Amino acid sequence: MEAMVERIFPNWSRTLGAMARRPLHVRSRCVGCGIQLRVDATELCAVHGPSATLIDRIDRCAVVGCDGAIYYEVSLPFRQSWIRLVNKPALNELIETEAATPVTAPLIRDRRACP
Repeated sequence: MEAMVERIFPNWSRTLGAMARRPLHVRSRCVGCGIQLRVDATELCAVHGPSATLIDRIDRCAVVGCDGAIYYEVSLPFRQSWIRLVNKPALNELIETEAATPVTAPLIRDRRACP
């Protein structure tokens, strides 16, 4: 029988209250379209409470026309690596098999004033 190994998350990433007290970068990433959006931990803390967590939290994508699911990642400002806030093996497997490549929109270089 295969033993389940639980990931260990840093204390500063376990609750929204802990995230709101530190200078962190939090983002959501969609499994369907690949979009990455910044998330304000302070706002989420105000809505869901300081004891709420983003670990294993899956929400719907906010992009019009996308029916994908988003998960959350967190990073300290001085680090380059992101910590995926997913612990359940089934969710990790879903993310790894269905993860889309992030799409980068072309930059608009010619900004003309509207007539």
